[in-house]
Amino acid sequence: MTIKVEDKVQNVSDTTKVEEDAEKVNKKDGNNDNDIVSPPDIVRESSAVVEEKPQAKLVKEEDSCKGGKSSSDLKVKKERSSQSTAKAIKKEPKVRGGKKKSENKKKILAYLGDQLQTLDRTDVKKQELAEVCGYMKTGSHGFFYAYKDLVDEGMIHKGKLTDLGISSLPTDAVSFQKPKGNTEMQDHFFKLLRKGCKEGTDEKTKQIFEILSDGKDHELTEFTSATGYANLKSKGLGYNISYMEKKVKILEKTKPNTWRFTDKCFPDGRPE
Repeated sequence: MTIKVEDKVQNVSDTTKVEEDAEKVNKKDGNNDNDIVSPPDIVRESSAVVEEKPQAKLVKEEDSCKGGKSSSDLKVKKERSSQSTAKAIKKEPKVRGGKKKSENKKKILAYLGDQLQTLDRTDVKKQELAEVCGYMKTGSHGFFYAYKDLVDEGMIHKGKLTDLGISSLPTDAVSFQKPKGNTEMQDHFFKLLRKGCKEGTDEKTKQIFEILSDGKDHELTEFTSATGYANLKSKGLGYNISYMEKKVKILEKTKPNTWRFTDKCFPDGRPE
């Protein structure tokens, strides 16, 4: 309830006037001081005025509390709005294959071109290419997406360079982890063989490689004598020779039951 100052002044003025009139009447009638007339209506009205003050203060306090609650709600809504805006901001998508993808694509093309031009080799396996790029697995993202891009772009088809791939070979120098020398190349093929053909032992397969490492023709009897296998029907011997000849293509038959390493095993040339 709102109380106006003018109403308070008017009430006091009216009270004073009534009291003066009452005093005149008392004097006129000869009344004593104890019989002075008090205007009951005015007293009640003054009392009402005094009682209304706390109520007016209470109303103001309630309004203040309501205002504080509204301000708090507004702050919470603002914070939630800011959080929603932050979530709405899209993160920059990561490049599939990482930052080295472009570099790995050049390495793959350069290595395939080198193998084709120097060794007339077109059967390079993915595992070998992955190792050239510095990865142990073909599923590593850095290699996988680089190789996939070259396939999608039409530069590689079924593991071989296409005409577009050959025309797109890097003209600048590209360094890659290429096996160097005859010994390193043969070690590389030995690992590929043992990974692809599980027959026989590493020790006996290594003996076969040592016989062939001189680049000359070798008959079946040399292999059987060194390894202890009876003949080509022995899986440890027959399966490995067949895999080297047909899969890895590092072995060629020169005569019946006679083989030698192909030129792929001798990047530095055959020993004299």
